Amino acid sequence: MKIYKTTLAFLLLFNAVGFSGRAQQLLSLYYLETIPQVQSVNPAMAPRAKAYFGIPFANSTYIGVNTDMLCSELIQQSNGRSFTLLDSSYNYTPFNKRIGKAANLSTYISIVPIQFGFSGKKGYFSFSWSEKLNQSLAIPKDFFSIIDKGGFPEGSNYNFSPLAINAQYYREMSFGYSYNFMSKLRIGFHVKLLQGLAAVKTDFKQFDLKTGAI
Repeated sequence: MKIYKTTLAFLLLFNAVGFSGRAQQLLSLYYLETIPQVQSVNPAMAPRAKAYFGIPFANSTYIGVNTDMLCSELIQQSNGRSFTLLDSSYNYTPFNKRIGKAANLSTYISIVPIQFGFSGKKGYFSFSWSEKLNQSLAIPKDFFSIIDKGGFPEGSNYNFSPLAINAQYYREMSFGYSYNFMSKLRIGFHVKLLQGLAAVKTDFKQFDLKTGAI
């Protein structure tokens, strides 16, 4: 049971923190006024270069993560020691109060195969082709109870009804234009064509697991 508990907890932690370092990347772009990627968050901005072209398959890639599992209750302190989900002394009560019925994990992925722009006499023109994936996952509180109990002991009752997966995969074609309207005012807009490619959504009204003697 100890090996099973360690492996399961490791997978949960990997999903929670694997890409957290890039979660603010899209917001950070807003202040990088001279690079082409800033147009994805502010269409009025024009790069300093008169023209640019993104190399296919080596272009912009964005990964964002949002989760309520990276909380102060995740790592507990006691007598100068730190305890995580892997430790038998870990108290799950504060963590369960934090996540409620389910822990939430949302990811945002955007891959841009082609992107280019150029400056004309009447403004700045741009185009980008993006492949986007939005995903949200609700992990039931009782899923963590499996780690706490070390598996499925006899007489256990788990409620997995809050389990939910919601994902959309779509393609975006964006045509942008910006114009220096006044010395201190620049306006811009994007016209986007969206093509839905795949979607997944789950809704469990009842999903219980009970263990008993064989």
